[in-house]
Amino acid sequence: MNVTENALKQFKTAIDQYDKPGSGIRVYAGSGCCGPAVELSIEELGSPGDTVLTIDGVDFFIEPKADQMMSNVTIDFRDNGFRLDGIKGSGCCG
Repeated sequence: MNVTENALKQFKTAIDQYDKPGSGIRVYAGSGCCGPAVELSIEELGSPGDTVLTIDGVDFFIEPKADQMMSNVTIDFRDNGFRLDGIKGSGCCG
């Protein structure tokens, strides 16, 4: 998993506003109408079994189900939102 400088800046700002020391970004598998999805949230701690990855001072707690999905992904922040480039999905059903 890679994270751009712009995304790291946004994550750091969000974590600072969350105002709980030691917090990081939890990356976990979800689902949507288009198949597998990855969701992000700010959490104080990871869950048991999470992979912990620290990038430029930001801790990422990656759920086992999401770990493989994220291996070739770059997280970026553009157009006022986070984008996960390189994630593989099943295509949209709509």
